[in-house]
Amino acid sequence: MNTLFELAATNVFTVAFSSFLVGGVPFLLGYFLLNRVFNLSKGWSTIIPGMIVLVILFVASIITINEPPYLLIGLAAAFLTYLAVSEVRSSKSATT
Repeated sequence: MNTLFELAATNVFTVAFSSFLVGGVPFLLGYFLLNRVFNLSKGWSTIIPGMIVLVILFVASIITINEPPYLLIGLAAAFLTYLAVSEVRSSKSATT
C-alpha cells in the first residue's frame, strides 16, 4: 500500500487525480443523489456530502501522512458547520 502512495506522490497530475477520486467523486455522487433522487435543497445537498468526504479525507490523512493538515481540515469543518447553521436558520425563518 505504501508503494501506491509513493507512486501517487511522484507526479503532480497523479496527486491531483487521486485527490479528485478520493474527495471529488464521492462528493459529486452524494450531491447528485441527494439533489436529484431525494429532492433536498442545494444547500443540504452540498453540506451532507461535504461532511462525509471531510471525514473520509481526515481518516485517510491520519493513516497515511505523518503530519496531517489539522488546521486545514479544521477550517473546512468549521466552514461546513457554518453553512449547516445558516441553512437551518434560513429554513426556520422561511417556515415562520
